[in-house]
Amino acid sequence: MAVSSSVIETLPFSEAKAKLSDLMTAVVHGHRPKAVDRHQGKEEMFLVGRDELIALLEGFEFQPKVSVSQGEFIVRLPELGLIAGGSSLDEAFEELVELAEAYAEDYFDRLEFFKQTDRRRQLPWVARIAFTAPEERSALFTHPAAGGRALQPA
Repeated sequence: MAVSSSVIETLPFSEAKAKLSDLMTAVVHGHRPKAVDRHQGKEEMFLVGRDELIALLEGFEFQPKVSVSQGEFIVRLPELGLIAGGSSLDEAFEELVELAEAYAEDYFDRLEFFKQTDRRRQLPWVARIAFTAPEERSALFTHPAAGGRALQPA
């Protein structure tokens, strides 16, 4: 069902397709989200620039929990239910980034499944991983107040 709004311009699919270059310029450079619908509003999608999307997801901050057990560093990511480990803190965080990337890929590959489970609420956090540049993802799991690493007791 279409969500019509006078705040966000809605274009029919055929018009959006014909004007895709201008539409992208308006969304990305003009910072104006747009809606596109087809089949008389039965299907609708929203177009938003990357900067605006990242801003929308900023509030979904990861709070990793770090502990040390028998000489191994363990990092838990409660928001996604992930656990990583390593012989050093850096190694544990590297594994966490790899696990989070793999989880995000699986989540989107199986989105219809996850939407039917309690994990549907993880979508903003998964999106935050997916829409963050790969070279910046490790920063998602660090806490600036802790000098770059989340050193909270697990």
